Amino acid sequence: EILAPIGETTELNLRDLLENIRRLYSYMKREIKLEFEDYNGKYIVSGNSDAIEKAFKNIINNSIEAGATEIRIRVGNTVRFSKSYVVIEFVDNGKGIPSEVMKKLFKSIVTTKEGGSGTGLFIAKRVIEDHQGFLEIKSEVNNGTRVIVYLPIFEANEA
Repeated sequence: EILAPIGETTELNLRDLLENIRRLYSYMKREIKLEFEDYNGKYIVSGNSDAIEKAFKNIINNSIEAGATEIRIRVGNTVRFSKSYVVIEFVDNGKGIPSEVMKKLFKSIVTTKEGGSGTGLFIAKRVIEDHQGFLEIKSEVNNGTRVIVYLPIFEANEA
């Protein structure tokens, strides 16, 4: 399942997807704060809703498992490499990722949790890359982690 193709893609409104994820976690007594940049677009990407939702949930679950009591998701847009992207930044106050783990984070399946499979961020990165996006992680021990996801903004002429 880790390397399964992403399947059918459609126009996907990330605002709606993230609101649904926030609601789901609120039912589990986990508060996630969503912040949207003032932007005229609707944060539309071309993607497989199930795959992107799974990637986002993997990122959030990693935060929770790292002891985060606060998770913020900031959404905006940017231009990088002459392409427009929706930027989704997951910020937590968990225990952070040690530098020795950061160095090998995506070179192999890595876990620091007893009984962990080490596939959460691996799958998330793969899904984002399959959608022509990319993922960055910035972390400091005892200061939390930022996972920044870049997904290309849907252009009507792509369909």
